[in-house]
Amino acid sequence: MRVLVVDTSAEVALLGRLLGVRTVLAAMRGDRGDRTHRAAYDAATILLAPWSERTADDDWPAAWRTKTVFTGAISRFDDHTATDPDDRGGRAGRRVLALWGARGREVGHDDIAAAEAATPEWEWVVRSPHRPSPDLWRELSEAEVVVTHAGQNMVAEVAAARRPAVVVAQPRPFDEQLGTVRALRRVSACVALDRWPDPDEWPGLLDRARSLGGHRWEVWHDGDGAQ
Repeated sequence: MRVLVVDTSAEVALLGRLLGVRTVLAAMRGDRGDRTHRAAYDAATILLAPWSERTADDDWPAAWRTKTVFTGAISRFDDHTATDPDDRGGRAGRRVLALWGARGREVGHDDIAAAEAATPEWEWVVRSPHRPSPDLWRELSEAEVVVTHAGQNMVAEVAAARRPAVVVAQPRPFDEQLGTVRALRRVSACVALDRWPDPDEWPGLLDRARSLGGHRWEVWHDGDGAQ
């Protein structure tokens, strides 16, 4: 074996280096200054960052940045063509697509129901691993605003569709989702929040997201991350 490609595991990357194998390590946002991550990132031959260089964190050591390949976001929809985020397509009403993951325990059904109740002029469609979308690309394309957590994969899907969005960080080890929303705020890609809002905040947040539009997602996702 000449090269070991490692999907984020610092321990596996270090094992590869101990065996004398070059490593390509997929990086993650958040605080990676602990001893284990520093050792793995220092030892890696190449770091793969699934975000654009324009959205990179300023506090990364220079030694990491010089060996980083910034791929941009990687989405299953990289080969799809997004509709104009400002084109409402003649649809009546206003639709929210809420996408929440299985690990989103900090935000439950009652929280989403309270947000829905506070915005009666909006139609909410809620999807999760327990209630998956029959056609996620279609539902993304039809949404006026997407509400989702700041997981790397889900943000990539929203970015590929160029949809106006409210992205909310959930607590995770090393604050990776907080790192994502801070990067999103820096480039004004969407409404990016550190916490789940109170119900009375939702009408203004949805209007802000719709006004912002989805065109700024191009700085996050250029469609060839996987390539």
